[in-house]
Order: sequence, then C-alpha cells, then structure tokens
Amino acid sequence: MNLDFKFRVFLVFVFVTGLSACGGGSSNSNDANNTGNSSNNTGNSNNNTGTSNSRNRQTPAVAEPASNNNTGTSNTAPNEIQRLTSSTAPQETVAAQERRAREIISRSDGLEVSNFYIETTDPVLPEFRLDATCNDRMCTYTEPTTQTSFTVDIGEFTALFAASLFDSDADARAILTKNDITLVDTTGKVDDVDYQAYGAWMNHGGFAVLTDFRLTVDDTQLTMRYAGAEGDLSDSRPDANATWRGVMVGTPTRGQYRDNTLQGDAELVFTAADNVIDATFSNIKDLDRKTAHRVERVEFTDVPVANDGTYANVDDGNLIRGGFGGPNHEETAGIFESQGIVGAYGAKKQ
Repeated sequence: MNLDFKFRVFLVFVFVTGLSACGGGSSNSNDANNTGNSSNNTGNSNNNTGTSNSRNRQTPAVAEPASNNNTGTSNTAPNEIQRLTSSTAPQETVAAQERRAREIISRSDGLEVSNFYIETTDPVLPEFRLDATCNDRMCTYTEPTTQTSFTVDIGEFTALFAASLFDSDADARAILTKNDITLVDTTGKVDDVDYQAYGAWMNHGGFAVLTDFRLTVDDTQLTMRYAGAEGDLSDSRPDANATWRGVMVGTPTRGQYRDNTLQGDAELVFTAADNVIDATFSNIKDLDRKTAHRVERVEFTDVPVANDGTYANVDDGNLIRGGFGGPNHEETAGIFESQGIVGAYGAKKQ
C-alpha cells in the first residue's frame, strides 16, 4: 500500500475521531490536550533513555502570539542567510547531494522522527499532535488523546521524507555551507501535498525539518511540521573522547513564527569514560525574520549512548534522539525538541 494513501487514511481517521471527541465544543478543550509537550514520547532506536542521570538546562518556553504564516527561506536571499549564520557560499550542488542521497538511502538502517505538529482549518479541532516513537527501522505515530496509532517502516518513510527533499519537480536551492555541510532548501508538491524542506545529506546520513507541509482532507486543510533523520548507522559507540560539529535546522512548533525556518550551529561531545554525549545547538537564527530566534541556545547533557551507538533522552518535555553514522563514527545525526523548537541536526567528527 502506498505510504501517501496510508498516511492520508490515518490522518482522516485521527481528524474525524478528534472531532467526535471534541463533540463540537470550543477549541479551549482541545488546546488543553495539545500542549506540544513531548514528555510522553519515550521511544528510541534500541537505546536506554537513562533520564535519571541526565539533565537539560532549559527554562520553559514562553507562548507566542498568533501566526503570520511567513514561511520558507525563499523569502530571504542565500547571501543574506550566509551573513546571518556566518556561513559560506554552498560548496556543492543539489545534484551532487541527490546522487549521494540515493546511495545512502539504499543502505540506510536508522530512522528518527520527531512528533508531528498539525493545524487544521476546522474551528472545532484547530490543532492536534502525533507523538512519534522509533525503534530500529520502524516509527509509530500516536494521537495522545484517542491513542490512535500508525506505524511506518524506514522504506515507507523515505518515500515521504527523503524523496521529498530532492523531488525532480521541486524547486531546490543549495543555500550555504557550514562546518562542511551544505544545506538545501526545497519547495515542492507530491500529488496534492505541498511541502517546504530544509536540510542536507552528508556521507552516511541525512536530516531535515519540514514546514508548511499541507494537504487537504475533504474541505479541511491540514498543515504539519516535523523533523527527521536517517542513515547508515555505525552499530557501535565510539571508544574514545571525540567532538562532532555541524548544523541544526528547525522550526517553532507554535506561536506567531511557527513554520519559520531556524538554523544554528551543532556541537556534540562524547565522553568515553561515562558513555554519554553532550549536545549544544547555538547561535539559532530565524531565517525568515533575518534575526536571532528568541531561543538562541539549547543544550542536552549526559545523554546516555547505547552499545549500538544510538542515544536518546527525554526529560521534562525535552527530547533528543540520534545515532552515529559511518564505520568510524564519522558523523552523527538526529532530531530534538525543546523550548518550542522541533529540529534536526547533522555533524561531522573533528
């Protein structure tokens, strides 16, 4: 069965079930059930969550006003984004990344996906969330109120995520290079599904944030935002201290600037003695507003790394899930959610 068809059926079911649960009531009751809190999402890729010895030094997010629906890096010239993010002109073409992506996808055995944040044009059910849990090559999405779930394997997800990044009919632009990673902005349409994606393919994996992902169910438009990463896992953890540097991409999950594209620096530091990794996402900029995002820095510390080289932590509504790629742990990639940001990242060993 085609993933697009399966996903549509699932969304229709969740939407209709959600409407029934709301009983035609006001959106206030729905808002109470859609806080964007990820604390119920404990899935990971064959690793221990280990939250007892982990901490996240973030303060709670402050709610933002209503959206202006200003989306996509297409509103900002690449050279402006390069200056804003202290990056250089792109060092490779979209075509080069596409060729490499197809080869990576053929051997990909790791998948991480964030929660889905969905808005609708129906006033009875204006928004809802799908919580994602991933294990090996499978991810399951669950609507937390009704517990309706949907499972997708890595091959099916590639059709929705990886292929959309380099759809032949899409408008794809290489925007910049930072820390030896070239980010590509893609706007496209698959069947009647519109999407905006910002991400990259490295040598062993890819990562991206998808915003303004729109489809129509009957006469209701659904708009989704989420992040994902996939690739060829190392299947082991490093045996020595090391640092990886790269980039993060993301979007606010709610508020006035939701669907705006965010970009920042990524640094991950592994400590072999404790088998933990620290992740820092800093200098976070809003590419649409051409200024710093209200949350400029997100940190995760003491995240446990499993024997298979995957790592995850969920603590007070903040989560990070990722893994190492390449035979010598040359790369790491994953997804995170914190302080109203949903994002993905990729980094290379220094």
